[in-house]
Amino acid sequence: MSNAFCRQWLNFQWETVLAGYAGFSGAAIALYGIAMQIRQDNKNQITGQMHFPLKAAETMRQMAGIAAPLHEKLRNLGTCERVELGPSGVFYKLTMGHRETVARACTEAIKTMHSHRAETVRSIRDKHTESIPHEALAHIDKVLGAFKFDNLTKHDRRDPSIQYGMYLHHTARRLEMIDTEATKAADIIERAYLQMLDTVQTKTGPD
Repeated sequence: MSNAFCRQWLNFQWETVLAGYAGFSGAAIALYGIAMQIRQDNKNQITGQMHFPLKAAETMRQMAGIAAPLHEKLRNLGTCERVELGPSGVFYKLTMGHRETVARACTEAIKTMHSHRAETVRSIRDKHTESIPHEALAHIDKVLGAFKFDNLTKHDRRDPSIQYGMYLHHTARRLEMIDTEATKAADIIERAYLQMLDTVQTKTGPD
């Protein structure tokens, strides 16, 4: 190595270069920190905006988790047969199952469902409609409509097998609707929330 090159190497302003590099690195780290803070602020804003819809989704998940086994229990207790009684319309006749056992199970199922916060979902549906994904609203309305359970005396007929069959059919059908529609509504809400978070991730880049 020549003496001239050695002198140039020794005289090179390494302190200046390193200081510049450190300054550049510090600026990059600061910009990254700002970007991460903006991303987190946006995520917090989305979470706040979706707070009540997500609460409704969580409640509906609980409803579905309770309605499904109750529906299955009723299906195992009795079966109904569809019958047409002329101008009176279509009815359902209990063909298998003990009447009193079926009626007791239906009444207990209705009581159980009414204790699981349909009013929470109804309140969020009424007060925070603009925050709920539009596609979920129809499913929520079906869930709330399914809570209008019939009682046994509504189906008071001369033929007890029809009275109890109608009670079983309508109760089981509404439980099935709660399970199905609550799950659909919760899926839509949670998927919309994740898509909003993904949008923030895409705009601000990877971690």
